[in-house]
Amino acid sequence: MLVSLILVLVATLGESSSEIVARLKRDLVPTIVSGLMYWPICDFITFKFVPVHLQPLVSNTFSYVWNVYLTYVASQQKVSMV
Repeated sequence: MLVSLILVLVATLGESSSEIVARLKRDLVPTIVSGLMYWPICDFITFKFVPVHLQPLVSNTFSYVWNVYLTYVASQQKVSMV
């Protein structure tokens, strides 16, 4: 899912296939690590402190913030080709 999102966003920016591969090499692992740190905290907060009837709202809010972060990562400057 993450790879496809990055691929679609950078492809719409008009990057070549070599630039897309370089961007994936630069951004993929740090983004996955960020997700592995972000989502457990979100789940802990949601299931520990939020009433059951509000959990979908809180979870969707966390998802919105995550999507903003993913869009930021995908819109960073092009990778400099050396």
